Amino acid sequence: MRIEHSLPVGNIHSEHDERGLSLLELMFASLVMVIGLMGGMVLITTTIANNNRSKWDSTATLLSQMTLEKIASVPANATGALTITDCNPSPSAASHSLSVGAGGAPLSSNGDIDFSAATVTGYSMQYYNCQASTGERQMIYDVRWNIKTISPNAAAHSVNALGDAGNGAGAPLSSNGDIDFSAATVTGYSMQYYNCQASTGDRQMIYDVRRNIKTISPNAKLVTVSTQIAGNVNRGGNFFVRPVSLKMIVGL
Repeated sequence: MRIEHSLPVGNIHSEHDERGLSLLELMFASLVMVIGLMGGMVLITTTIANNNRSKWDSTATLLSQMTLEKIASVPANATGALTITDCNPSPSAASHSLSVGAGGAPLSSNGDIDFSAATVTGYSMQYYNCQASTGERQMIYDVRWNIKTISPNAAAHSVNALGDAGNGAGAPLSSNGDIDFSAATVTGYSMQYYNCQASTGDRQMIYDVRRNIKTISPNAKLVTVSTQIAGNVNRGGNFFVRPVSLKMIVGL
């Protein structure tokens, strides 16, 4: 016996109709994508700006250090001038005269160079910084310095609680000029400081504090050098380098 079954002929539909994206869904997806792209662009722009600022800061520090070392290379009682040459394509503008006598750029109340004041001839330069391989200009830096004669009665005090120091009477120094805590203490130049909790008086720690005092030469000078991007005065934006200041006592 053969049993035959017949099926109705017609369109077979799934239980759920398949539909495409609506216009509203497409617009929402596009908005999310645009917001993501904008966030990525802001991140990339900020990263590039921070990298440039770091490079400018590093160059400003190097220029301040170069100028400071140049001044420190001559005797403290020198009064002449030194020369620094940059890579400015104009020879007359590439040579800068550095006065090494007492005087210089005005200082602010905190002892740093005051860039809002007028420049002083012999104590400032517009340094033309360029790409070493191509000679193309990268930035012009405003470098200023101040040289102050120190009183012959002054003394350099160095105090360490397991820290830094100077040279002379007092605690012995290591080869790098720091207090040598492996050496024996010197009476009058060291103490064992008992630190305690103010409310209870319980001991927290005992600190080994040592100091060194050096009489300063009558020819010694305090040299302050600051560098910033030329024309950077009164620009407080995040993308402009802040002045880099270095100080050194020369002629000790």
